[in-house]
Formats: sequence, structure tokens, C-alpha cells
Amino acid sequence: MRVRELGRIGAGLAAAIGLAGCSAGYIYATYGPPVAVTLITVGCHTTFEVYENAKERLIMVRTNVGTQIASAVCRDPGVTPTPRRAIEYHFEATNRPKCVLAEERKLSPIHWEYAYSCPA
Repeated sequence: MRVRELGRIGAGLAAAIGLAGCSAGYIYATYGPPVAVTLITVGCHTTFEVYENAKERLIMVRTNVGTQIASAVCRDPGVTPTPRRAIEYHFEATNRPKCVLAEERKLSPIHWEYAYSCPA
């Protein structure tokens, strides 16, 4: 029984490491070099990582376990922490409040990528 449990844990860790490696390579290829991350806090101390490729009009948001826990525990009636909200805050912080998201792709359980457009 213990061997089976250890095997499941090992398989889970291997999958997590594989996803992390793939995401790091994709992030570097699409959003770098150099890779610049912006940390955006959306209500209840929920922080998202935002990567942007302004030339291609792509933006990616990555969440983490701490973000998931904070959003589940905290009940801020004014703000719901979501990847889309993180991008809205990012556009406001970079003085581009009229930019809009055009397309959403969920790359993994913790990565979302969006195409966007901004008025001239």
C-alpha cells in the first residue's frame, strides 16, 4: 500500500516538474528575452504574475497555490480575484485602460493567455 502511495506522489511530482519546465520554456520563447514579470495584486492580497509581449499583443497570467488559497479564503465583496481582473489592473497601471481582451486560451490549470487590442 505504501509503495503505491509513493508511486502516486512521485508521478504527481514528475508531472508538476514537467509542466513547470514546459511553461518556463514557453514563457521564455514567447515573452522574452529578457522575461519581465509584473506582479498584480487583485483584492485580498491575491497576486498574479503577468507577462506581456506587446509586439505580438499577447499577455499571459499565471496564478499559484497561494493565490488560489487567498481567493478561496478571502471574501472581499468588491473585488473577485480573476486572471481577467489582473489584466485590467495591469492595463490601468500601464496607462492603457482602453485596451480590451480579444481571445482567451487556458494553457494549463495555472496559465491563461490572452490576445488583446488597444485603440490607436
